This record gives sequence, structure tokens and C-alpha cells, in this order.
Amino acid sequence: MQDSKAGNKYREMLAKRMAKANWVRLNGKWSIKNSKLNETRAWISPWGYYALLDVNSIRSSKHIKNVKSISLKVKLYDQYRKRNNSRFVIAFAVKNPYRKFYVQLFGLQLTGNSDKITNAQFIVSDRKNKQKSYLTKYNYFVRGYKKSKFIMDFNKEYNLTFKFYGNLVTFFCNNKKISSVRFPHANMNGAIAFATMHIKAAIDNVKVLNTKNKIIFQDNFDDPSTLFVPGIKAKITSKKRKKK
Repeated sequence: MQDSKAGNKYREMLAKRMAKANWVRLNGKWSIKNSKLNETRAWISPWGYYALLDVNSIRSSKHIKNVKSISLKVKLYDQYRKRNNSRFVIAFAVKNPYRKFYVQLFGLQLTGNSDKITNAQFIVSDRKNKQKSYLTKYNYFVRGYKKSKFIMDFNKEYNLTFKFYGNLVTFFCNNKKISSVRFPHANMNGAIAFATMHIKAAIDNVKVLNTKNKIIFQDNFDDPSTLFVPGIKAKITSKKRKKK
């Protein structure tokens, strides 16, 4: 009975934390400090189940509908061992058809060398064979749609904006249009997510407007409790009994 009560209290505590959270960590070392959302691990530890889980990633706790624009500030810094394949992804329309498997996404992937970001490419990801179990490893694809030359220096903050018109998505950096693409369908509803690989990131001022120009999601990262980091509750028991 005591274990059951303790378990119920733990679940209630998690439910309260989730209710307050704007963000849920998927993989990596994410934290909110100095009014920024930070990923500070850089190196990756892939799980193999879907694209976001193979990099350092975080998602919004709720799905967002009728999106007109997404904007944020981001600074990339401290590249891991001067790798030539650093990545930063801004994903939208992130969906989980089954439980916590966020296998579907559209987004923009920024890639670069050891000195800076050099390219921007729209991407889509989903499962390869939908007849297989969600637990089948590496049963996913990441397909690029349009690649553009794009320079983004490390250790410098940039304003990134995405505007949506039906299935047309346009990417702006510091109010300058970089590229646009039409995705296969117009349904851009879903969670938003950020992901890094071999680079650290500091994110700020995330804001989402709907088609009526109303703010439907916003976070300035002044409150660390808006980040939920799932943990494992472990009960340690000893085989040794206390002597009476």
C-alpha cells in the first residue's frame, strides 16, 4: 500500500510539472539559465527510434494549430571537437501518431563546417516502413527539399522567422528572406522542436502567431520550471535484512 501511495504521489507530481511546462526534453542536456533555453552537451547519444531522438532535442509540450509564424533568437557556440557536420534544426508540425514516438516532422536544418553554418535546407522526416513496429530501430528517413547557401557565424545571436501560407513556408534571418518551399500538405499543426548536433545552442524569445495574428505560444525563458526533463524513478532494495 505504501508503494502504491508513493507511486500515486510521484505521478501527481509529474502531472503538475507537465501541466506547467512549455517544453519537454527528448535527448541531450537542456536547461533554462540566464533567461535562455540552453543545450550544453553538444555531443550526441543516438537511440535509433526516430530522427529527433538521434540528436540533442527538445519539443513543445503542446501541439499548436493554425500557425502563421514562428520566431526565435538563437546563438550557436562551442562546437564539439571542431566537427565539420554541426547541425541545428527548427522543426514544426511535429507529430506522434503513437504514444511518445515523435516520428513525423517538417523543418529547417542548418549545417556547417568547423567555422560557421554554411547551408540551410528544409527537411521532412517520417517512418520508412509503417508496417513495422515503432520499436524498430533506424526505420526512419530524413529527406531534404531545398538547400540554400546561408552564412551564420558561431557565437553570434540571430533572429530567425518562419512564415506559413498554406503549405508554403518561408524562412527569414534578421528580416531577410533566405528561402521558401512548398511541403507536401498544408497541415502544419503539431508541436515545435529544436535540435542540435556537435554544437551548443542558446535560444530565446520563442513566439508563435496564429492566422489571426494572435500570440498562441510564447516563452522568454524567465521561468526554469517551464522545462520538463523526464526522469526515471528507481527504487533500490537491499537483499540484506537488518538483524533484529
